[in-house]
Amino acid sequence: MMKRTALGLALVAALCLTLGNVGRAGKDGGDKGKDGDPHKGKITESAKSVQAIHTAIELVQLGRDKQHPSPEALLLAAQILHQHKTGTGDKIKIEKQGGTKPETEVKPAKFDPQALVDEALKMPGAKEPHVAALAKHVQEVLKQETKGAFPNPISSSGVINPKQDIFLFVQLKGGEYTNISLNSPDGVDLDLYLYKYGNSQPVASDTSVNPNAFLSVFVPVTEMYKIRILNYSSTKAANYILTTN
Repeated sequence: MMKRTALGLALVAALCLTLGNVGRAGKDGGDKGKDGDPHKGKITESAKSVQAIHTAIELVQLGRDKQHPSPEALLLAAQILHQHKTGTGDKIKIEKQGGTKPETEVKPAKFDPQALVDEALKMPGAKEPHVAALAKHVQEVLKQETKGAFPNPISSSGVINPKQDIFLFVQLKGGEYTNISLNSPDGVDLDLYLYKYGNSQPVASDTSVNPNAFLSVFVPVTEMYKIRILNYSSTKAANYILTTN
């Protein structure tokens, strides 16, 4: 039992260190690069999400170790994947160690948060107090809905000209996280902003030099918001695709 408890504590410490480093990197990088460009030197929300999901995948692999299975690792992975919107419909690719193929696609169900919890509860040691407490906490987290746009998710696409702004107005449901994803298939740098309706200061933004932008924002109460898409390029028009949860 002592060995399993120590492993659980080590997993929690490693997870906090990994995710904490991502947060510190964004803070230390600041909002501006050396040349004063706010698009440089910034860790975006999408980059943080990718790092978190990568950590979760590593935890799943650790938890399924045949010699030393760890329900704690699977439970922590389930919480991360739920919070970063990875569910049964998502496709996940992981690096394959050795062999000729650099990547292998894993069945989505293997990374479904609830399935991971169910798997963890069947493992040896799942009834130990610290594991049971963690499982109870993760189950509560998984009950939290993450639907954002109300009453239905938004999907918008079109063409945006150089230095053009496009605004979308949407009602977001309170007490939940809203995820907004923006992509330019043409590879043009697009920026993404979210404002409360009637306010001039954004509540969140992704202004990285990237054709992809991502925001994940907790909405306290149901109210109207404004989404702003900016084509940062001064020379290129671009197709864009925007979606919300």
